[in-house]
Amino acid sequence: NPYLGSIVSANVTATIKPVDRVNVGVSYYREIFSKAHSLAPEKFKAQGVYDATVARTSTQFFFTQYVSARVVAQWTTIDYKLSLSGLLAYRPGPGTIFYIGYQDAAPGRRAVDTSRDRALFVKMSYLCSS
Repeated sequence: NPYLGSIVSANVTATIKPVDRVNVGVSYYREIFSKAHSLAPEKFKAQGVYDATVARTSTQFFFTQYVSARVVAQWTTIDYKLSLSGLLAYRPGPGTIFYIGYQDAAPGRRAVDTSRDRALFVKMSYLCSS
Protein backbone atom coordinates (compact mmCIF):
# COMPACT_ATOMS: atom_id res chain seq x y z
CA ASN A 1 0.00 0.00 0.00
CA PRO A 2 1.28 3.48 -0.79
CA TYR A 3 2.13 5.82 2.05
CA LEU A 4 3.66 9.25 2.57
CA GLY A 5 7.15 9.71 3.89
CA SER A 6 10.14 11.99 3.93
CA ILE A 7 13.38 11.89 1.96
CA VAL A 8 16.75 13.31 2.89
CA SER A 9 19.36 13.24 0.14
CA ALA A 10 22.87 14.53 -0.45
CA ASN A 11 24.95 14.65 -3.61
CA VAL A 12 28.62 15.60 -3.94
CA THR A 13 30.28 15.78 -7.35
CA ALA A 14 33.78 16.78 -8.41
CA THR A 15 35.57 16.88 -11.75
CA ILE A 16 39.34 16.76 -11.85
CA LYS A 17 41.47 17.41 -14.92
CA PRO A 18 44.94 16.10 -14.02
CA VAL A 19 46.31 16.59 -17.55
CA ASP A 20 45.01 18.15 -20.75
CA ARG A 21 43.52 14.99 -22.24
CA VAL A 22 42.06 13.34 -19.12
CA ASN A 23 38.90 14.13 -17.14
CA VAL A 24 38.09 12.33 -13.90
CA GLY A 25 34.62 12.69 -12.42
CA VAL A 26 33.80 11.47 -8.92
CA SER A 27 30.36 11.51 -7.35
CA TYR A 28 28.76 10.35 -4.12
CA TYR A 29 24.99 10.21 -3.67
CA ARG A 30 23.06 9.19 -0.57
CA GLU A 31 19.32 9.07 -0.05
CA ILE A 32 17.36 8.04 3.03
CA PHE A 33 13.60 7.47 2.89
CA SER A 34 11.51 7.23 6.05
CA LYS A 35 7.83 6.77 6.86
CA ALA A 36 8.21 9.49 9.50
CA HIS A 37 6.69 12.83 8.56
CA SER A 38 9.07 14.56 10.92
CA LEU A 39 12.74 15.01 10.12
CA ALA A 40 13.60 14.75 13.84
CA PRO A 41 16.56 12.32 13.90
CA GLU A 42 15.10 9.90 16.47
CA LYS A 43 11.78 9.49 14.60
CA PHE A 44 13.30 9.56 11.13
CA LYS A 45 15.83 6.81 11.80
CA ALA A 46 13.35 4.62 13.72
CA GLN A 47 10.92 4.51 10.78
CA GLY A 48 13.52 4.22 8.02
CA VAL A 49 12.50 2.32 4.87
CA TYR A 50 15.78 2.46 2.96
CA ASP A 51 19.19 4.04 3.03
CA ALA A 52 20.89 3.99 -0.39
CA THR A 53 24.38 5.08 -1.35
CA VAL A 54 25.87 5.29 -4.86
CA ALA A 55 29.57 6.03 -5.40
CA ARG A 56 30.71 6.55 -8.99
CA THR A 57 33.88 7.45 -10.80
CA SER A 58 34.18 8.19 -14.52
CA THR A 59 37.47 8.71 -16.31
CA GLN A 60 37.56 9.99 -19.88
CA PHE A 61 40.66 9.91 -22.07
CA PHE A 62 41.00 11.99 -25.25
CA PHE A 63 43.69 10.30 -27.35
CA THR A 64 43.21 12.52 -30.41
CA GLN A 65 40.49 14.87 -31.56
CA TYR A 66 38.86 11.84 -33.21
CA VAL A 67 39.34 9.05 -30.64
CA SER A 68 38.26 8.99 -26.99
CA ALA A 69 37.60 6.38 -24.31
CA ARG A 70 35.61 6.36 -21.07
CA VAL A 71 35.76 3.99 -18.10
CA VAL A 72 33.06 4.08 -15.40
CA ALA A 73 32.97 2.24 -12.06
CA GLN A 74 29.90 2.45 -9.82
CA TRP A 75 29.17 0.89 -6.41
CA THR A 76 25.68 0.86 -4.95
CA THR A 77 24.37 -0.29 -1.57
CA ILE A 78 20.92 -0.89 -3.03
CA ASP A 79 21.93 -4.30 -4.38
CA TYR A 80 25.62 -4.30 -3.38
CA LYS A 81 26.86 -4.31 -6.95
CA LEU A 82 30.00 -3.04 -8.55
CA SER A 83 29.32 -2.10 -12.16
CA LEU A 84 32.12 -1.49 -14.65
CA SER A 85 31.72 -0.15 -18.15
CA GLY A 86 33.94 1.07 -20.94
CA LEU A 87 33.29 2.98 -24.14
CA LEU A 88 35.53 3.68 -27.11
CA ALA A 89 34.40 6.41 -29.52
CA TYR A 90 35.70 7.32 -32.97
CA ARG A 91 34.43 10.51 -34.64
CA PRO A 92 36.00 10.82 -38.11
CA GLY A 93 33.95 13.87 -39.09
CA PRO A 94 30.87 15.92 -38.29
CA GLY A 95 27.74 13.78 -38.02
CA THR A 96 29.62 10.46 -38.09
CA ILE A 97 30.54 8.49 -34.97
CA PHE A 98 31.31 4.88 -34.09
CA TYR A 99 31.05 3.43 -30.58
CA ILE A 100 32.07 0.13 -29.10
CA GLY A 101 31.25 -0.47 -25.47
CA TYR A 102 31.23 -3.04 -22.70
CA GLN A 103 29.33 -3.27 -19.41
CA ASP A 104 29.89 -5.76 -16.61
CA ALA A 105 27.80 -5.82 -13.43
CA ALA A 106 29.21 -8.14 -10.79
CA PRO A 107 26.66 -10.07 -8.75
CA GLY A 108 25.63 -8.53 -5.46
CA ARG A 109 26.69 -9.94 -2.13
CA ARG A 110 23.10 -11.04 -1.59
CA ALA A 111 22.89 -12.90 -4.89
CA VAL A 112 22.51 -16.67 -4.79
CA ASP A 113 23.95 -17.44 -8.20
CA THR A 114 27.35 -16.44 -9.55
CA SER A 115 26.18 -15.27 -12.97
CA ARG A 116 27.21 -11.89 -14.29
CA ASP A 117 25.30 -9.40 -16.37
CA ARG A 118 27.52 -8.53 -19.33
CA ALA A 119 26.86 -6.59 -22.49
CA LEU A 120 28.99 -5.75 -25.51
CA PHE A 121 27.57 -3.29 -28.00
CA VAL A 122 28.44 -1.45 -31.18
CA LYS A 123 26.73 1.69 -32.44
CA MET A 124 27.24 3.72 -35.59
CA SER A 125 25.76 7.03 -36.64
CA TYR A 126 26.27 8.54 -40.08
CA LEU A 127 24.81 11.83 -41.30
CA CYS A 128 23.69 11.67 -44.92
CA SER A 129 23.42 15.01 -46.68
CA SER A 130 22.80 15.95 -50.25
